[in-house]
Amino acid sequence: MLPSQILGAGWGRLTNYGANENDAGLGVGIGYRGNEVKVDIYVYETLKPEWAQLPLKDRIQNELDRVPEIFNLMVKQGDYSDVKIKKPDVVRSGLIEFQHVEIDYIEKKSGALNSHYFLSSVNGKVFKVRISRLVSSNPLLVMRALTEITDGIPKK
Repeated sequence: MLPSQILGAGWGRLTNYGANENDAGLGVGIGYRGNEVKVDIYVYETLKPEWAQLPLKDRIQNELDRVPEIFNLMVKQGDYSDVKIKKPDVVRSGLIEFQHVEIDYIEKKSGALNSHYFLSSVNGKVFKVRISRLVSSNPLLVMRALTEITDGIPKK
């Protein structure tokens, strides 16, 4: 289902967040690291146990609503600064419609970055993609990466 490479970058790490049977709903995360983009893909039931009984669309909305909280925490920790969160919208790639939010920020280690969060559902699970690139790089890389990801998802 997921590509072995995205824009030429192979898997950097695979994490089974549900390895503990008490956390089985936490799913998996796959990271890809290239010179031009960093991509993280997560597939899981729910991020928080209290969300488990919510409809899938509500779990996805909760995830989208958490993105600013995560960035605010990173600012407080001194890792990020100058965070600019754009208005959420809907993006389609292939047959998949994503809730989407774009963020510009400065990361202490990497400099000026642009990140996109795409959230949808695949096979009844939350499907979250984060694509980050240097602000100085080609903005079209984001949609190219997303297309490579969604092209690998079986059509039903």
